[in-house]
Amino acid sequence: MDQDTNLTPAQMRRWKALLSKYSVLGEGSVSVSVDSKQQTYLVKDDPLLLASIQDLGQPTFSTLMKLWGIPRKVLLWLS
Repeated sequence: MDQDTNLTPAQMRRWKALLSKYSVLGEGSVSVSVDSKQQTYLVKDDPLLLASIQDLGQPTFSTLMKLWGIPRKVLLWLS
């Protein structure tokens, strides 16, 4: 899929690096940052290690926090 993008090679490398963070990993794969560079590891043979690494991600907001955010969104929408 070679298309003319009018990007310099440096710009293309930056875009590829940025978009690689959002690529879909295979089953049993984890992506971690080592020395500010993304690395992907296949950990499907050790389910405990896989679950541990996947749980290291950013914590999710609880339903209560989402409900508390509704008035703020409404007020911002009205202003």
